[in-house]
Amino acid sequence: MDQEKLTNEDFEHTAEKTADTIAGYRPNKARRNARRLVYERYNAMRNDQNRTDAEADWDAADKMFRQYVPAPDPDDWRAHLVLPDAFAAIQTQMQETIERRSRPKLKRVEDSDRGKEQFGNAIFTYNMNRTDFDYQYFLAKYSAAIRGTAFLLNYYRLDKRTVQDPSSVDENNQLKYKEREIVDFDDDYTEWIPNEYVFIDPDATHIDLAQDCVIREIMEINEFRRTYGDKADFIDQKYVQAGGDTSTKSYFKMPQDMTKRQVEVLRYYNRSTDRYYVTANNILVRMGPIPFKHKELPLAVVYQYRVPNNLWGMGIPKVIKNLTEERRSIRNLNLDRQKMQINKMFLVNDQVDIDEEDTITRPHGFISVNTNGLPVNQAITPLEYGDVSPSYFR
Repeated sequence: MDQEKLTNEDFEHTAEKTADTIAGYRPNKARRNARRLVYERYNAMRNDQNRTDAEADWDAADKMFRQYVPAPDPDDWRAHLVLPDAFAAIQTQMQETIERRSRPKLKRVEDSDRGKEQFGNAIFTYNMNRTDFDYQYFLAKYSAAIRGTAFLLNYYRLDKRTVQDPSSVDENNQLKYKEREIVDFDDDYTEWIPNEYVFIDPDATHIDLAQDCVIREIMEINEFRRTYGDKADFIDQKYVQAGGDTSTKSYFKMPQDMTKRQVEVLRYYNRSTDRYYVTANNILVRMGPIPFKHKELPLAVVYQYRVPNNLWGMGIPKVIKNLTEERRSIRNLNLDRQKMQINKMFLVNDQVDIDEEDTITRPHGFISVNTNGLPVNQAITPLEYGDVSPSYFR
């Protein structure tokens, strides 16, 4: 079923069908209501008109930044030069900010807080130095410069994996291995997330005013089981199967698994009612309160230019778009005029026998014309165009 047109009634039917086709999965009424809430809010956030308008701006900005040129039509002789104005402006802006460390910092209220201030900032500095905070913030600033809005997600990250360590050699001189668990990461983490995966309360004009949000993840089924399979506060992970909606609205496609063994995970946070629900392909795998002490949405917004009374900001490409289009149009028109000067059209007497292919410009080319006794300039003459004025280049 097309999720773009999914209604609440359609969702209930789809969810019940999912429950019937997965052996042993029988959620109770509370879990069904929680699952329904997640998808109702997700659909409302995704289909919000302000977000839809912002997505159109993101696509246009991405094309300007990447200097996108559509596939040429072989019958279209016109120039389609794309100017790198947006790319150049963004790179210039990033050059001025890439070396700057934009980090949060505690500031004391009164002099007696000096010790707490120093202790807290020391913890901040240590954590950010070892977790690539500056790089993640750079990615957010880069994205915001292009699209106007970017998001940073803060969460506690625990990455573990099981490896096979060589432990001994058997009698046949073959290595024997022993399993060992490695903890790659165990700390608080701030990560840049593409806008396609973040959905905010449609009624909010600022992130601090948002009541709820949805974080969308697309992951391979085995990675889902590794990430969520042993979490103590999760339920029913074993019923999750690959499939579901793994598409994005962006013009440039996001990285995806080519084996179609992916899972759509929706993480729903509601700060008003202290809820943290997680669904994976219509299976509710987490139902409980927000696990963070602060009880806030775990998102920070990075802007290039703020738009009053609007959650979504404005990027550099949108600001310079009209001027860029003007320069691009003029440049392409002049290229077309130069092309027409080289590949001229001809005025031909209809009494003259001439092959149209002979008029194609080529080195050392001749055009054979039977003028029937007329001077050649009366039988065929090129159509001249005005030259480009020097003032244009000045």
